Amino acid sequence: MTGATAAASIAGPALAAPAAPAVAEYDGWWQVPPGLLTRAQLAELEFPRQPTQVAGRVWMDDFRGRRVRLLVDLYRPQTCLPTTASAAQLRAAAARATGRVYECAKCGCRPERSLAGEPLCQVCRHIQRLRGQQEEARRAQRHAAECVAEALAEPRAVILHAVRNGAPPTPSGRARPPLSARIRAVDAANGRALLDVTVSLVSPRARLRDPNAVPAADVTEEVIAVLGGRTLIYWSDDTWVLRQAVRHDWPQREYAHQGPRLVAVQNWSTSWRAQLTTKGERIPAWHPGTPDRLWLHLTRIAATVTAPAETNDPRGPGPTVGEVPE
Repeated sequence: MTGATAAASIAGPALAAPAAPAVAEYDGWWQVPPGLLTRAQLAELEFPRQPTQVAGRVWMDDFRGRRVRLLVDLYRPQTCLPTTASAAQLRAAAARATGRVYECAKCGCRPERSLAGEPLCQVCRHIQRLRGQQEEARRAQRHAAECVAEALAEPRAVILHAVRNGAPPTPSGRARPPLSARIRAVDAANGRALLDVTVSLVSPRARLRDPNAVPAADVTEEVIAVLGGRTLIYWSDDTWVLRQAVRHDWPQREYAHQGPRLVAVQNWSTSWRAQLTTKGERIPAWHPGTPDRLWLHLTRIAATVTAPAETNDPRGPGPTVGEVPE
């Protein structure tokens, strides 16, 4: 045994080098937390820094438009060393780089990163984007009001509200099929109640039954007499419940050139509300709860349709497009 081998046996096995810390990978820029910058962004700082330790990586598409995806290294500026540029060199470089702006044109904040394109900080750019989405929501609001007013003006239109009454779950927590369906309808012209029946959806010999429900055969003629041949205005899936409870040739199309049709108003109600989240997403509207309250809600929507501007000309309104004045 040589001296080196004996010394190694006395010292014991060699210790392995410490493993490098795991680096987080992000599927896209939307997952990258604030405070992580690329190598190019470090160089564009007002006081640039040189990349040292990688703090994360993000997947991005190839700049040539290929499907090959690239991993881009990310760094934390506070852990990166400053570059060797002196204050005089930075001042001279800032005088040459006229395209780099470090002041927001809206709020006047001075971020450390240069503002590309329109000089807006992240908050002001987000506000500008929200303003644009609010303008789109206002246009959709006007369109929804016009559509609702047109639906309410249809002759013999009714507002339908059909919901299913569920059964209590099994002892193990498993859901049971619904027991009945309550079908209500009001006149779209004045909100007067036209129909209120509860139809059984289970066999008369079923162990669980709704005591207030009647067989479909007993109310089919009444339901058809009230709703048949009419335009049905409903929230979302009321017509599906109606078809399940009462077998009849109900209207199938939402947009018909003539005759009765189906008019779902949930999306129009959401558009008319025009309420957005801080991310610019539409907040869905809630069902008012009953058919008469839905009628009231729709009449309020229709009442917001902008009336044509009145003219002060004593001769009255001028000729329409294509009309020859006398």
